[in-house]
Amino acid sequence: MDKKTMLIICLAILILSEVSRRAFKNAVSNKLTRLLLNGEYEAFDKLADRFYTKYLVAPFNLDYIKMNSYLSRGDDRKVKEIFDHFENCRLNKAQRFAVYSNAFYYYLTLEDTQKCKKYYKLLKENADASQDTTMIDWLNDAYVENGTKYLDEILSRYENARDSVKPQLDALLARNYENKGDKKNANIYNKKLNEYAKELDQKLNEQQEGKKDVE
Repeated sequence: MDKKTMLIICLAILILSEVSRRAFKNAVSNKLTRLLLNGEYEAFDKLADRFYTKYLVAPFNLDYIKMNSYLSRGDDRKVKEIFDHFENCRLNKAQRFAVYSNAFYYYLTLEDTQKCKKYYKLLKENADASQDTTMIDWLNDAYVENGTKYLDEILSRYENARDSVKPQLDALLARNYENKGDKKNANIYNKKLNEYAKELDQKLNEQQEGKKDVE
């Protein structure tokens, strides 16, 4: 076999190996996502800890999907561990922004003001012109700083907002008016928010009933 033929065969093997690796990587990544969406956390953890998963999936991508799984299942200890882990990793600005955004929202739900302030500062430092921080700014002002800085801006957005976005804006407006001491307007938006919660609860109950009928 001449050198030219040998070189062609070697290149073909390398290309085939890379194509196979990418296909396997996509299959593993898709399975991890599917297990997470289905709430199959035990199977997710087992697959995430496989040696081939750690080899195929980039470290940040694997840690990031693990973080989402811990957030989804409400595992506070694991969430704190993964956030601490990320702080000791070398990440680019986009990766840091993604992590800090998740941390901000997480600690906002826990009403941990100090942690919210910490991660709000970090994510603002790592945001660039392409990243919209409007909602984060509104939430930070209303729930962390107890301010009304963006009240007029939120009211302006509310007029043309999609129905799917309005519940979040209702909550923001209610909080802004509470911070302002305007109980009348706060009650108006809290009432809208409660109505939405009842509708959502009814839909969820109907879905559960539908599943029982199928079974």
